[in-house]
Amino acid sequence: MIEPQEQLLQLQKDNRDGRLRKQELEELVRGLEAESESLTGRLDELRERERRCEGTEAPGRACGSLETLGSGTSVWNSRAGGWAFPEEPGS
Repeated sequence: MIEPQEQLLQLQKDNRDGRLRKQELEELVRGLEAESESLTGRLDELRERERRCEGTEAPGRACGSLETLGSGTSVWNSRAGGWAFPEEPGS
């Protein structure tokens, strides 16, 4: 059987470990909340851009310049229902 002093020390250690784990989890949650806010802001920007583009693009073509994305970059074109691959400049 564990001595009361040993049991107390073990409980104190477990308590300390639990507090450290709680701090780690709180930091993780703060990081995830910040990431969520960032992504929400980006989503809002994209929705606003899409709203501004409504009715301005040629049929079958996404609004905006895909060439600005760089070589080899692909994007999902929700209007066309598929992936869009930017043309290489001069091709």
